[in-house]
Amino acid sequence: LSSSSAASDVYKRQIKSNLLRNTKYKVTHLVTNVSSNIVNIVNNYEINTIVLDNHGSFNSIGERLNFESKYKYFWGNDSPPDVILLLGWKYILSEDLITHFNNHDIQVLNLHPSLPNTFVGNHCAKKTFDSYLNGATTVAGSMIHKCTPELDKGEVVDTIKFNIDAKTFDEFTQQVKFHERMLLYNVISNLIVNKLTPEYIGKVRNVTDIGYNLSLIHI
Repeated sequence: LSSSSAASDVYKRQIKSNLLRNTKYKVTHLVTNVSSNIVNIVNNYEINTIVLDNHGSFNSIGERLNFESKYKYFWGNDSPPDVILLLGWKYILSEDLITHFNNHDIQVLNLHPSLPNTFVGNHCAKKTFDSYLNGATTVAGSMIHKCTPELDKGEVVDTIKFNIDAKTFDEFTQQVKFHERMLLYNVISNLIVNKLTPEYIGKVRNVTDIGYNLSLIHI
């Protein structure tokens, strides 16, 4: 799920790399809003797309649940996906929706632009850069974590950390995007391997077909 054009910059490389080759992994659905450029990217691929209207703040629980009902069963008559990736998704998922996805054996992962135990919520990249300007830090990073009712506090799946080398916030944003692409690639690669069944299980090593006419040897 994506709700920002910034997320499309991170995501489009994953779409191309995973759909233009014979892999064990496929992007099946996109849920986004009208402000996202990613819709233009997926038009040439067999990806089911749901475009939601932009929504500001919710005035009641009923409004939030009504908004979530529009994509609660986004897979329709297809099989539920194994994983949902929240990429630039600005809307906090309700506990009801998280439970719903978990009950369908869907793992929900969120890309968050700050390191564990630092900033939570919105504008975390800006918070990090301001901290850098104030001399409080020289490093930044992003994480992908499991989505839970506690905002940005779910179990961390993976992180990436780097030294800040930027004079402006725009430069810093590009630096964050560059590293998030690597983080996302690593997490997707690990998800693929963990979902595959080895073709050969031996006493010393296992062999798994990972696509691309390649085999992965687990030692």
